[in-house]
Amino acid sequence: MRILTLDCGTSRIKAGVFDIQTGFSGQEAHPSAVKAPVRLWIEKTEGSPTEETLAGRDRSRLDVEYYLSRVYGLLRRVTEEIGRDGVKIDALCPAVCCPALVALDNLMRPLYPAITHLHRSSQPQAKELATSIGTRRWLRTAGNLPVPGGISITALRWLAAKQPHVVASAAHWVHLHSVILHSFTDNLVTDPTQAAYTGLYDVLHARGWLDDEWLETMGVRREQLPEIVPSASIAGKLTALAARQSGLSEGLPVITGGADVPTALLAAEELLNDCALNMSGTTEIFSASCEGCPQPGEGYLLRPHMVPGRWVVVKVSPVGGETLSWFRDRLCREMSPGRFWDWVLRLDVKVERILEQQELAAEMGSMPEFIPYLFGNRHSLEPQRGGFLGLSAETTKEDMLCAVLVSYRRALLKASQEVAAAVGRPLYKVVTSGGYDLSPLGFHRRAALSRCTLTPLEAAVVRGAAVLAARTLEKE
Repeated sequence: MRILTLDCGTSRIKAGVFDIQTGFSGQEAHPSAVKAPVRLWIEKTEGSPTEETLAGRDRSRLDVEYYLSRVYGLLRRVTEEIGRDGVKIDALCPAVCCPALVALDNLMRPLYPAITHLHRSSQPQAKELATSIGTRRWLRTAGNLPVPGGISITALRWLAAKQPHVVASAAHWVHLHSVILHSFTDNLVTDPTQAAYTGLYDVLHARGWLDDEWLETMGVRREQLPEIVPSASIAGKLTALAARQSGLSEGLPVITGGADVPTALLAAEELLNDCALNMSGTTEIFSASCEGCPQPGEGYLLRPHMVPGRWVVVKVSPVGGETLSWFRDRLCREMSPGRFWDWVLRLDVKVERILEQQELAAEMGSMPEFIPYLFGNRHSLEPQRGGFLGLSAETTKEDMLCAVLVSYRRALLKASQEVAAAVGRPLYKVVTSGGYDLSPLGFHRRAALSRCTLTPLEAAVVRGAAVLAARTLEKE
C-alpha cells in the first residue's frame, strides 16, 4: 500500500511517498508509517533575496489559485518520478498550514487571498471582539481568545472593515485546507483540527460548529461553513480534472487530513509515547497532548487531537527561523547562507556566557537585548513589536545576533514550560522536526531544552499524514 502525503506550508510545500508493507491488519501499520524510509520532495527554493523579493515576500496573504498551481506542480513532479519506477499510489492525504482563511463565491472561486497565521493587521478587530464579548466567555465558549494568527474569525472581521464587498459576496468561509480538498474531490469539507482555528468551533467538547447565536454574533451563517468530518475519513475520490492536473489516478481515495501541527504530533506520538513536539519553521511551535480537555488559557492555543478524547495544547514562540532569516537578509546580505549559519553555530559559547552573566546579575547587563516580537505575538490581543534595546556606539553586529539567539533560547524554554503546565505533566521527551531542525539553530534548541531528550524526526508532517491515512484505510 503506497500513500502520497502533502505538507502544504505557508512558504513551502513538501510531499512524501510511503510504502506501508505490513498491511492494515494490526497496529504495526502505524509505526511503520513513521519509521519507514520516505521519499521526500520539496519545492525548489527561490534565488538570493533582493530588496524587490523581500518587499514582495508577504506570506500573510497567499494567492489561492497560484498556491493550487504549486500543489499540482509538485504532484506532477512526484508522479513523473515514481512513474518511471512503476510505482502506483493508493491514497492521498494532505496536511495544511493553519489558519488560512479563504472567502469563496457561489462558484467556489476565491474572492481574496488566503489570510494566513502571519497576518497581524486584524489586531483592532481582535481587541474589539474580546472587549465586546469578554475574554472569559471566549475561553468558556470557543476555548481560545480571538488572537490574530491563531483564530481566523479576526481575519474575517478585518475583511469586513477593509474589503466589505468580499464579505458581501462570500458564499463560503473556509480554510485553505478545504480549498485543496475541494480541488481534489469537489467536496467542501473540513476536519476538527482545522475548524478549531476559526473561533466558531466547540473546542471544549469537540461537538462541531457553535450555536447559531454565536455564529450570528460573529457575522457568519451556518450554511457558509463547510461540513466537519473526521480527520481519519475519506473526503472523496480524486476527480478526473484533478487527476489530469496531478498525474494521479482518477478515483484515488483522498483522506481528509487536517492542520499541520496536530498531524506532526500524531507522528511524534507514534514514535515516542507521552512526548512533546517542537516544530521548527518560520516560528518555533511547541505542543503536547493530554487525555481530556485541559483548562483553556490566555497564553496558549487549545485544539482537538486527531484521536477522539484527546486535546492538544500549542504554544508559539515569537522567535524562530523567520527572525534569523530576517537578520541575515537585512543585516548580513553580503554573507552566503552557509557562512551566516556557521556564524550562528560558532556563537554558542558566547551566548552561553551571556545567559550565565544575566542569571548571576539577575538583569540584562551591558549587552543589547532583543525584544522578540518582530513578527508579532500569536498569543496577545495587544499589538507587539520587536526591536533592540541597549544599543551603543560600541555595539557590533555580532552583539545583536547574540541578543537574538539569547531571546530565542529564553522564549523556547518558556514555551515548553507553559505547555507542560497546561497538559499537567513533565515533558522530558521531545520530538523535533521542521525546516530549521537540523540547521545550526538546532544547537541552540538543544541548549534551551537541555533537560529534555530530543529525538529528531525528518518531515514529521508528511509522516503524520501517512499514519492518519493508514488508520483511515484500516478502518474503511
